[in-house]
Amino acid sequence: MYPRLVHLYGPLWIQSYGTLLALGVLVFLYLSYHHPWRKQYISGELYFNAIFLSIVSGIVGSRLLCVITDWHEFSGNWVSIFYPWIGGLTIQGSVLGVLIVIPWYLKWHKVPVLPLFDLAALYAPIIQAIARFGCLLAGCCYGAPCSLPWAITFTASDIPAPTDIPLHPTQIYTALISFLMFFVLYWLSKQNFLKHGQVLFMYLMLENLSRFTIDFWRGDRAELTNITLGCLSFNFSSLQLLALACIAGSLIGFIWVSMQKRA
Repeated sequence: MYPRLVHLYGPLWIQSYGTLLALGVLVFLYLSYHHPWRKQYISGELYFNAIFLSIVSGIVGSRLLCVITDWHEFSGNWVSIFYPWIGGLTIQGSVLGVLIVIPWYLKWHKVPVLPLFDLAALYAPIIQAIARFGCLLAGCCYGAPCSLPWAITFTASDIPAPTDIPLHPTQIYTALISFLMFFVLYWLSKQNFLKHGQVLFMYLMLENLSRFTIDFWRGDRAELTNITLGCLSFNFSSLQLLALACIAGSLIGFIWVSMQKRA
């Protein structure tokens, strides 16, 4: 794979993951900026300010959750917390960071929160789908050993994934699910029964369901907890348990907004 694309100077490189993530953000910006919902609820200037704040809060939240869930990787050298190429980022942390910070910004400028979050949720899977191919190139978010015909084998020596072992292409699994999520949300956004917040909470449910499911095939699962249900026993990662909590909360939120007055 190709974790680094272009050498700039000394230790500085253009990284494949960062490049694909930036591409995803640009596609998101273009599509969301020209969407009728954006034009109806927020000016272009305020929107771009909100996007910038979202990027910052998303990166910080993503990194913090990664550090918390994989603390064993950082406990011996806390300075490595500030090295994003060690441990990586998490989508769930990014979403949580945005959900915590951006409502304050929108309320401060008297912009309705739920319609703007619906807009962001509609196109968020596009960012994730494109960025996952960056994960594939970088060898992060890798899968568990696999003997299936579509297994992939990494050969580069400077990547997180184990080399010379066929693995589940979990990055591709997640990217395909993200594209499917976009089409589901796009269909929902076109329905006459739509109410503010429904797209947002549907996105949160689908995203966390995706993470919960795909994590069973991930090779970098951390903090496993064994839970027995009758005669069945499962090992859940810390992020899977968080995903279950987020699914429950999102379902409650979806029901709540669905009971409100028509948008």
